[in-house]
Amino acid sequence: MHLGVFGGSFNPLHLGHIQIALAAQQEAGLSRMLLMVSGDPPHKDIAAGVSAQERLEMTKLAEEEYPSLVASDLELRRPGKSYTVDTVEQLKAENPGAEVYWLIGADMLLSLDTWYDPARLMATTRFLVAGRPDNPGVEETAQRLRKQYGADITVLHAMGPDISSSDIRARVAAGLPIEGYTCEPIIQYIYENGLYLPNDLGAMVERLRGELSPKRFRHTVGVVRSAAMLAERYGIDPAKARLAAYLHDCAKEDTEGLARKYGLAVDGMSAPIRHAPVGATYARRAYGVEDEEVLQAIALHTVCGSGMTELDKAIYLADKIEPGRAYAAKESIARAAEQSLNEGMLACIDRTATYLAKTGERMHPATIAAREEIQNQQKRG
Repeated sequence: MHLGVFGGSFNPLHLGHIQIALAAQQEAGLSRMLLMVSGDPPHKDIAAGVSAQERLEMTKLAEEEYPSLVASDLELRRPGKSYTVDTVEQLKAENPGAEVYWLIGADMLLSLDTWYDPARLMATTRFLVAGRPDNPGVEETAQRLRKQYGADITVLHAMGPDISSSDIRARVAAGLPIEGYTCEPIIQYIYENGLYLPNDLGAMVERLRGELSPKRFRHTVGVVRSAAMLAERYGIDPAKARLAAYLHDCAKEDTEGLARKYGLAVDGMSAPIRHAPVGATYARRAYGVEDEEVLQAIALHTVCGSGMTELDKAIYLADKIEPGRAYAAKESIARAAEQSLNEGMLACIDRTATYLAKTGERMHPATIAAREEIQNQQKRG
């Protein structure tokens, strides 16, 4: 058996890792490719305080879309520093007769002889090197190691997109989307578990998780994701969009109780929409939000209104097109939102009007005012 191993902290695993692993597996004819999650790597610290278990869980999620890649916790189960030579020997003991092919990047090849016990390592392990074969020093280093240690080194043609885990962590911290950086199950896991967020925001998200039902929290995470994409597309402050998205439904679980607590007159509003203005007050009083733009976006996300800002529109639309939503008009609304926020707004309001007409209900005056204002803006060009 030819057993491939691709080791890393995978904090998180990204599409660059995945595509290189798949390409190397095919090019080298490997029976299996293990994604070896490092526990305590000798050469670096784990960033962002993410636990080994969380990194393992994210790596396992990749198997949902790429079943030929198998997450391994071998190094996590072994205490202390994780040395590759020890991992290889354990793999061979657990898989008698297996040849172990360790996949590394070209940059790692250049320092391979500084790894722990390099002579024993290169005597027991075959190395696959991913990256451009013409990278400076790669072939020269491979030749030197072959001569000095008898190393078995194959420089592959496999390459992946220019993505790094640090890019993903930085984008999440800044409120930017990470679609296209890693696979869907990992994206959802990062958002649902509040990974890579600034500490104060992470604490707020944990509180929110405790106040919302699991279903409502999952919806909220979807809105955060969609708001991030709209914010990036239309130049909206990503931090404001993220905060408004997280708190847009913060009053949803106890709208009536919070309305009484804060003395808010919302009896004239129907049950499905009154949580928006109550939520704006709750976000201010309980979560300490003072940004009026964020509070307005929360307050308007159900019925809209005249004078809506780009942020208001983004949160309104994100609530309707988040990944967890499933209704017939969702994709057409999302496509309209890709054209412009106003196109998306009109598509969504028109869908609401059609639905209300079927139920015999009347559209809220604020929604009518928003639609008329947008239509007039478009007429004026």
